[in-house]
Amino acid sequence: MFGIAIRYGVSLEALKTANPSVIPHAMGESLQLLIPITPTAPAVANPTQTSALTTKTEGDSKVYCYRDGFGGAWCLVDYTNTSDKPLENVSALVTIKSSSGDYEQSKTALLPLNLVPAQTRIPLTVYFNAPTPVDLIASATIDFSLPVAEQDARYLAVTLGAAETTYSEDRLTAQINSEARFEDQARPASSLWVVAVAYDENDQPVGFRRFETSQPIDVSQPLPFNVTVYSLAGAIAQVELYAEARPILP
Repeated sequence: MFGIAIRYGVSLEALKTANPSVIPHAMGESLQLLIPITPTAPAVANPTQTSALTTKTEGDSKVYCYRDGFGGAWCLVDYTNTSDKPLENVSALVTIKSSSGDYEQSKTALLPLNLVPAQTRIPLTVYFNAPTPVDLIASATIDFSLPVAEQDARYLAVTLGAAETTYSEDRLTAQINSEARFEDQARPASSLWVVAVAYDENDQPVGFRRFETSQPIDVSQPLPFNVTVYSLAGAIAQVELYAEARPILP
């Protein structure tokens, strides 16, 4: 449902509200969703309004905000775990203001995964509901994280194979085919998340998508997957993949 919200330029909250009987993480093929779009709203954001909103944050990260066609804004905090330990539950406080000073709102940006390995880059994300100012100024501060032991029993080691990426003609969409392999085939898995992050030619994050595998998961075999990521503004130059797996605990 999250990827559908991005594709149609609506917030996830609005899509959930329009489809109250649908479980977002248990949608099957042929399921019909009501998309809350009015005929007068533009389908995509204007790249000239969404490409220059950057502010330094703690850890030399930056935040990029992209307004959608309905006046809301996605903000992506370009975060890198520069420590030598994996970190868990990283969050950032993102504040957006108008240049005139008559608007200010703050929200917490979260990782699309629970865990970020040492020396790994992955954006934190948050959506601001409409209306947001066209001339918004964004700032972000990393406000929480927890160190995690490298061999934490709550996570399974998983590696991703070489990815085959197919771009649309306008490069606003990228489809990725790859596979995941579990290093410990003796421990059954309860979940596998794969996050695709799209970057533009300036190495700025412009989109993301999280793929969750269905149950049961066969850890003894490579697990193929296909995920599509959409740009919030501008052409996609490359896509990076990140994976996280959890075991079935006794």
